[in-house]
Amino acid sequence: MYNAAAPVLPIAFGYCRKSTTGQREESIEAQQRAIVAYAATCGFDLVKIYKDHGNSGRNGERPQFSQMVADAIAGGAQVIIVHKLDRFFRNAERQTLVEAQLRRHGVRVLSATEHFDDSPQGQFMRNITKAINQWYSANLAQEVMKGLRENAMGARNTGGPPPLGYAVDKATGKFVIEPREAEAVRIIFRMYLQDAGYAAIIDALNRGGYTTRRGQPFGKNSIYEILRNEKYTGVYVWNRLAPADPDGHVSRRRLKPRSEWVYIENGMPRIIDPEDFRRVQEELEKRRHKSGRARAKAFYLLSGLVYCGGCGGTMGGEMRRYKSHGETPVEYRYYACTTKKRLHAAGDHVRAVPADKLENAVVEYLQRIVLNPATMEALCAAVLASMQQDGSPAEKAAEHRKQAAALQRKIDRLYTAIENGLDGPDTIRRIKEMQAQRAELLAEAEALDRETGSTAATVDQLCRVWGSIRLDGLPPEQLRALIRELVEKVIVYDDGPNAHRVRVVINPARVKAGEQPPGLVSAPLGELGSLLGRAVDGLPLPGRTAYLKRYAVFSFVPDHFLHDF
Repeated sequence: MYNAAAPVLPIAFGYCRKSTTGQREESIEAQQRAIVAYAATCGFDLVKIYKDHGNSGRNGERPQFSQMVADAIAGGAQVIIVHKLDRFFRNAERQTLVEAQLRRHGVRVLSATEHFDDSPQGQFMRNITKAINQWYSANLAQEVMKGLRENAMGARNTGGPPPLGYAVDKATGKFVIEPREAEAVRIIFRMYLQDAGYAAIIDALNRGGYTTRRGQPFGKNSIYEILRNEKYTGVYVWNRLAPADPDGHVSRRRLKPRSEWVYIENGMPRIIDPEDFRRVQEELEKRRHKSGRARAKAFYLLSGLVYCGGCGGTMGGEMRRYKSHGETPVEYRYYACTTKKRLHAAGDHVRAVPADKLENAVVEYLQRIVLNPATMEALCAAVLASMQQDGSPAEKAAEHRKQAAALQRKIDRLYTAIENGLDGPDTIRRIKEMQAQRAELLAEAEALDRETGSTAATVDQLCRVWGSIRLDGLPPEQLRALIRELVEKVIVYDDGPNAHRVRVVINPARVKAGEQPPGLVSAPLGELGSLLGRAVDGLPLPGRTAYLKRYAVFSFVPDHFLHDF
């Protein structure tokens, strides 16, 4: 009997989206039913449906949408089905750009309820529908803003939780004082004017049982936001900050022109006297400039690497001032537990450790253990072996130029698309990224050309040169970059009343070629490779950071403890 092979159905993805604006639109479930029915009718193999809940169609800030586009471009599907085109985008320009990107990879976008063919008339109707969707979205936003402005003109709540210290009267929509929270606000302002620091304020609030609106202990950020909030003086302010750019992308908040604000004095019940608020703002600025100068003077070699062995939190740098009887105060650098400092929380926290002692101990440890002769011999052998496995410099240079030529062809195609009207910020950004990649490839190829014909360096030659390097003689910034390549973290523990115990965790890394030798811990070469490469005078080992970052340092160092610190 003849058995014909079953036809291969085109693979399809579905996409559903529900907005947050409350406008009338089909539910996620209704959209999904329509997509499933359409796929079955048209003979598509619907393998996955992506769903974004509560996301706007005016921008691309949709995680499932972005994942779907990436999966489709990677070859996961030939068709994307939406309930309506407005589920895809309501911004016509961005929809055109994304659809063009998908078409270049053989992916079509189809609507389950709006049927457009590929004829000129069908494309015309499709573009008209896109324009209508964009107009609808912009018009809806304008109408919503009108309603919000009307509420604001009456000093009523426009949505969202009120500031700490206030509640919203359900009958009038106006703000009223919440007594318990308002007392916390008054404590914060009063103590700040009495020259109290954040830690002292947080401690007082914790002892009084006060919490944030979410029931969490206060932190420095929440205290700062309260001290900056003008509403506590009785001023109602609305529409002062812009949450998004013209395309709808969420961005850092920026101040709108004052003409667009709604600003009503005595529009809210007053919790803080305006004169006290003014004095607090002056003090905030004064402390900000003072702390900025202090930070500018201090350099922390292990910044971002030190952790508290008690609570597991980070230990950041801070300056402390001490003086003897009648002497001028002297500032000292320390690493202190940031969890204890930020929340003033009780618990298991390591005492602050002098920065000089900790930094010197870690540098001495790396010099003694990581850069010892046995380690350096393993490092040199591993680097040379990896380079030989990677091919000759001439072969690698040819491969780089081949990749650069492929990138140039892609750039040319994008310029052609721009000439045809498919311009946009995403296209320009992609061109710049590819131009930078192409320039880097060509620079590496030129450097490889200079190595062609050189005599290979030997392990003995490299060990002699690299073994003479002293870490404590490097410039501070270069030494910090090197330590970050070699070390994953430095964990500090209390070890008696006047001592610390320190654990240095070597940074793990994947080895480019071959298996990691048994018993060895690997760390990325990176900045170390750049340093060692520059130290080799007359040897053909590449001195380029970009090249050497591909390899790994083999170290005979497990996680190590330094005692009696």
